[in-house]
Amino acid sequence: MGNIVAEEILVKTPAKTDLLEIKRVTISPYFPALLKKRLDIKSIYLDSPRIILKRTKQDKWLLPEFKKKEDKKDNKADEKLPIAVIVKALEVNNGKVVIIDELKGFNMELTDITAAIKSNENILKGKSHISMSAKLPRGGKTTLKSDGEIPDKSFKGSLSVRDLDMTLFKPYMDGDANIKKGRMNLDSNFNIVKEYIKAPVTLNFKDLDI
Repeated sequence: MGNIVAEEILVKTPAKTDLLEIKRVTISPYFPALLKKRLDIKSIYLDSPRIILKRTKQDKWLLPEFKKKEDKKDNKADEKLPIAVIVKALEVNNGKVVIIDELKGFNMELTDITAAIKSNENILKGKSHISMSAKLPRGGKTTLKSDGEIPDKSFKGSLSVRDLDMTLFKPYMDGDANIKKGRMNLDSNFNIVKEYIKAPVTLNFKDLDI
């Protein structure tokens, strides 16, 4: 059986601004599993996705609105999906995240984003391995590696940031403070369990001039 392909996907916010663009989505399903009332997807591949996060001058982030689900305690059967959904891999290539803060006059792009979430069982329920990397403006880069369970919000991994240009954050400096130059490296081995986060951080600054 072949793949399912969708191209030129666009998601907008309630304010009609662009939120998510995806050049191509490729889904690789195992169709015979449908006979067992199971949707088995070997992989979902996102080519060139672009996320735009924007805050207006009125201090409002332009994000999608999610309605709260109605209480269905009297009919729990309605909460169950008609078929079991299994996804073993989600991959992202050539992604981009654009952050626009009109209130502070801040703009930043994360480019060349690659990401992979893989599981031998199901990334929606079982244990998964997560790896991500991205380029930061002006020669910086960041990487993340983690193992955990998405539904349980439990992860253990490492985050690394290299050569982050500190002058990017000038719009957020108050008073007479001013960053003339400087680079920052960050390393953190984190442990997340539910809402509890333990993430000791090591910072190293180079050529910092304030």
